[in-house]
Amino acid sequence: MKTSYPFIIPFVAAIILFASSCRKEEFAFVGTAPDQTLLAGSAVVTQLQNIALNDGSADNIIDQASCLSIKLPINVLLNGVSITINTPEDYDTIEDIYDEMDDDDDTLEIVFPITVISEDFSETVVSDSTELENLRDTCPEENGEDADNECVDIKYPISISSFNPNTEVTQSISVLNDNMLLNFLSNIRDDDVVTIAFPVTLILSDGTETMVGDLLGLENAINDAGNDCDEDDDFYYHDDDCDDCTVEELSTIWSGCTDWVVERLVRDNANMSGNYTGLTFNFLEDGTAVAISNTDTFVGTWSAVGSGNDIDMVIDIPGLNDLNATWQLNEIALDTNASVVNLRIGEENVLLFANSCANGNAAGTNTDSTLENGSWQVSSFVNDGTDETSDFTGVSLTFGANDVVTADNGAPVNGTWTIQNANTQLLLDFGSALLFDRLNNDWRFVAVTDTQVELKHIGTGGDTATLILTQQ
Repeated sequence: MKTSYPFIIPFVAAIILFASSCRKEEFAFVGTAPDQTLLAGSAVVTQLQNIALNDGSADNIIDQASCLSIKLPINVLLNGVSITINTPEDYDTIEDIYDEMDDDDDTLEIVFPITVISEDFSETVVSDSTELENLRDTCPEENGEDADNECVDIKYPISISSFNPNTEVTQSISVLNDNMLLNFLSNIRDDDVVTIAFPVTLILSDGTETMVGDLLGLENAINDAGNDCDEDDDFYYHDDDCDDCTVEELSTIWSGCTDWVVERLVRDNANMSGNYTGLTFNFLEDGTAVAISNTDTFVGTWSAVGSGNDIDMVIDIPGLNDLNATWQLNEIALDTNASVVNLRIGEENVLLFANSCANGNAAGTNTDSTLENGSWQVSSFVNDGTDETSDFTGVSLTFGANDVVTADNGAPVNGTWTIQNANTQLLLDFGSALLFDRLNNDWRFVAVTDTQVELKHIGTGGDTATLILTQQ
């Protein structure tokens, strides 16, 4: 006998439909509100895609295309010399060669074939300069608006989950980099339910980090940071050499070295360096700028404001009109042989001040211990052009504890001495004591050895004095 159960089939179907519905509802909404899901084409998905795009501006010095980057390593010929670029840090080598001289014609040739990486991380083998130029034409003009957001980055890894109610395919991945994120976001379907595991940390252009706890917070944080930086999409490779520069550092370097010279001056592509041969410049802490030659003295002012790559220095010295302008601090270059301050206005105007003092500091860091070591005699004292050395014959100076300095020519006289301004200046004060009151000044260290200290004072009116102490 055949038994039938007509009610079973609709009953089972109902159970299956109910279970499927529960799975969808469970994935989509348990612990995740509808407004916390990433939807294809939504504003926040577009924002994340723009963050994830490949930034091609880092190698603009090579390819002059902000939407392209060249896969390393590559070889180039710079002024006929073969150079291998293995890492992004090697771009600095190219820039250093460009920076050696501003009036020469540097030539750079790429050795083909190369592999070019586009904004979406796709790669193209390029065989010659014509093919590269065709790819460049797809990029915005220099400093043109593009989709890539370089003002904010995502701190990886982040976790993303997706569920498709129609295919019932569930996917959960750990995103490790921009390429993975861009690939995932580009493949979201209209019916996908996608969630990000919060909190997510964003890295801002100044290196600080901010943590967001939901999708709205993520969208707002990206909006807030979106126009907060210079994306550096130009081909002017000089404009990021001063990332860590400060006005305080510039002031310390000016005061730490005396008698700066104009190593190079170019105005509107015209070389005017020769007009300033024989002039020495001193930039005082009070904002006075003094230029002195054998026959002339020019007194004016200097000031600086800003930070990083946006420091403006204003020079105003009557009579030296080629120098008078608002210059952008381009670079402070310090090494063991010289110090250079590089100022620019665009590409056509360059002003380089150079000094033979090392690391922006003629004195070093042990000036106090040097002076405290024994007694010193005045081997040279020239006061505003008058040699007064003989007046100090037989005088010895002893720099003692508690800032007491003793001058002795048979009748000891006490004064005070202080090392100030980051070991760049010596302040002497003998009060109204005759003879020794001539030494009352804020002296700038010019050179220091174990046996000799050379000092110079530059007054706000252009008066100068030099003092050389030699150990007895």
